[in-house]
Amino acid sequence: MPNTSQITPGNALKTLKLIHLALLLGQVMFGAVAFLQIRNLHFDLDFNGQPLMIVVAVLAVSAFTVGNLLFNKQLEAAVSRTSLTEKLSGYQTAMIIRLALIEGPSMLGIVGFLISGNWAYLIVSGVLVFWFVILRPTKDKIETDLNGCRAGYTELIKYHLPRYLQISRYRFYHRVYRQQDRTEDTKHSVRLARY
Repeated sequence: MPNTSQITPGNALKTLKLIHLALLLGQVMFGAVAFLQIRNLHFDLDFNGQPLMIVVAVLAVSAFTVGNLLFNKQLEAAVSRTSLTEKLSGYQTAMIIRLALIEGPSMLGIVGFLISGNWAYLIVSGVLVFWFVILRPTKDKIETDLNGCRAGYTELIKYHLPRYLQISRYRFYHRVYRQQDRTEDTKHSVRLARY
């Protein structure tokens, strides 16, 4: 019986994209519902009268810094693993933690907006949602984050390119490298002939 629990590059990318989309839609929909519920909107940056404003601001800044620190620390551990499956599993874990750390303060900001009707909360949440969108997982980002692991690159190509493109890409690279080898051989033979 085949092992279906093993992570493949295609499955890892699909899973991360699905998780990212679900968390993003949760924030956007909750923000839209909160916006539609509030009738008395105002903008106030008074930190003295609203202690929740301080909490949201501190958590938003912490989400950026702590999220990046934890992500980089777990990414280093994932890169040091030997197999591609272990690397992808570590990358998934690091990315999910990073996304969750951003989602928490964003949701709290929306709750603050829902309670007070203050635009400042929604602006903080909007900035966090924008950052969340920027962190959308893609094949290129995974390759870059995993230090361009050659095995990972070929596996990602294998799972994301149609079969005919894989063959034509192989033939193209094969021709280019073969051409380069021939020109280097002729250069060396020409240099040897001159001396």
